[in-house]
Amino acid sequence: IEISEYNTRRTIYMDTATAPEPEPSATGYSTGRWAGETLVVTTTHIDWAHWSELGLPQSDQSTILERLSVSDDGNVLNLAVTVFDPVMFTRPFTIERTRSWTPGIVIPPYNCVVEWED
Repeated sequence: IEISEYNTRRTIYMDTATAPEPEPSATGYSTGRWAGETLVVTTTHIDWAHWSELGLPQSDQSTILERLSVSDDGNVLNLAVTVFDPVMFTRPFTIERTRSWTPGIVIPPYNCVVEWED
């Protein structure tokens, strides 16, 4: 998966028999499987101090479960993300989002440049 934020590339291993051994990284180690028409992705080994751009903390024990499906007309991607982190949260929480198909849209590179003044 190409992620525009930070120009990030994330790999989801669909065949765990041939996947490399998990290693901690900023995007973690993701494995996927199909449940009918839904892609279910489990991510572990996350080596990043924050779960979101808002600074929500996460520990190295965080596990993220994603469920991705496409609407019947093929124009909407449905995404449900459940975060399990027994160190930071008292219970799992789920965020649901949709993304509409927008052909022709080009996502520009993420060019975050901070110009500090003294």
